[in-house]
Amino acid sequence: NYPLLTTFGYMHALLFKDQHSAFRLLGNGFDPKYILTAGSVTLNYILQKSYFSQSSVLQLGSPRSSVYSSIAPSFSASRIVSSVLVLPEGIFSECLDLFEFSIQCAIENPHITFLWRTHPLISLDLVVSRISFHVSIPDNIHFSNNSFKNDIQTSQACLYKGSTAVVTAASSGLIPIYYNPCNFPDTDPLFCLSRFRPCISSVSSFSSALNWTLWDFESINLCKHLYTPINLNFFTDYGFF
Repeated sequence: NYPLLTTFGYMHALLFKDQHSAFRLLGNGFDPKYILTAGSVTLNYILQKSYFSQSSVLQLGSPRSSVYSSIAPSFSASRIVSSVLVLPEGIFSECLDLFEFSIQCAIENPHITFLWRTHPLISLDLVVSRISFHVSIPDNIHFSNNSFKNDIQTSQACLYKGSTAVVTAASSGLIPIYYNPCNFPDTDPLFCLSRFRPCISSVSSFSSALNWTLWDFESINLCKHLYTPINLNFFTDYGFF
């Protein structure tokens, strides 16, 4: 036992649906005395689902929140979706799955541009070559060679599965369209805000999601609270130092 030692856990990663490990007691002195969160949405969810008391779950914030302030919101109440940013996770198989689904959506919606970009660890050229080997890629699918910030500013919606990049895109005003195929586990990084965003499993439901209106100023503001500005004076404010 170390009576003068205060232990902290920092929940910086986003929580996913049915993720129970974060709320389990470890025992044998391994449980932290305090849980720090990256934003208020995570804080409230932990208080609802865990054994921690309100005094032991504290909001530290995150450096990631600074990303939002550098991107001007593209939201408008009367927005018309002309460009959809496709955001797969940094997993090659998910790139194939999400891009091939977006091809079907592009064929059904020839007036809309679909912008493909990959995680920095995944080669977009390699994914494209694998797909184009057996599928014809429509002309309204474009391959991004711009910055993430630029792609967000030129799009009005994003199509995603498990990528946490959706937080930045959705916080900037893009409609987050969650693709969840039948019999596939829910890996939505925005599941805490699921009532605000469309969830689709088919091309027909994608078309209706383009007219989604619930992703508005209220939901965008909630999304920004997944990562709030970091409190540089946190430890002195709470009297830890």
